[in-house]
Amino acid sequence: MSTEEQRRDQHRRRVQSELTPDVGPVDDEDETCSNCPEDAVYRVPWPYFGGDTAYCAYHLARYRALRLDIWRQLRDTGVPDPEDFATREERFVEFDDLPPKILGGEFRRIALDITGQGLYEQTQPDEDDHVAYVRVDRTLSEGDRIRVHRSGTGQFLGWFRETIGWHAVDDDVRWALQGGDCR
Repeated sequence: MSTEEQRRDQHRRRVQSELTPDVGPVDDEDETCSNCPEDAVYRVPWPYFGGDTAYCAYHLARYRALRLDIWRQLRDTGVPDPEDFATREERFVEFDDLPPKILGGEFRRIALDITGQGLYEQTQPDEDDHVAYVRVDRTLSEGDRIRVHRSGTGQFLGWFRETIGWHAVDDDVRWALQGGDCR
């Protein structure tokens, strides 16, 4: 190999090593997930070009659900199997995991929030023209319940999106928030 070829080969290996993400279990036990206050357990490639990020078990499962192509590449690197960390616990990982209706069909799914809970809306207003919203986990145990006057549902959902946040929202709800009416 000529001197020029050796220099190019060294340069290629150096650049490649600098672009290789830091993949594997997180070394610092106190490191938190980049998306939440939970402890990070695994470092994975950033879903876009360059860098890496640390995730807790829940966000690692979300990462797998959203970027299966990168997940497969990650598993091919020979690091400890990240499946061990991607436990779903009692949180929903994907919007399609949410049942379309709960509580005897009285509530319909609205969104998957950033904490992994499903947000559901009462299908019919009560006698005072209020609509109830509930958040549930995978066990379908009812968490927060909020009553909102029917005229303020769009404002409530806007507040929820800005304050709590969501990973995904029902298509009809998105359409209604953009000026349509899904009722």
